[in-house]
Amino acid sequence: MPAFNLAIEHAAAASRGKLTILYGGIPIGVDGKIIGAVGVGGGSEEQDVNVGKAGAAALETAVSETHEHEKRD
Repeated sequence: MPAFNLAIEHAAAASRGKLTILYGGIPIGVDGKIIGAVGVGGGSEEQDVNVGKAGAAALETAVSETHEHEKRD
């Protein structure tokens, strides 16, 4: 295995989880903070990105709505 491929395999570990080499890796942000990520694979790069973004957006909306509801109560 070439050294370059080995370096890419360890990119996520070396960056402490802040880097992914997958197109479907979409960070989830709430209140300006990254709280996690959605990882999607199996389709084309474009499909993975679109599905990942849709999933992240749905989760961000649900978490934000829950957070806003808790603030009011």
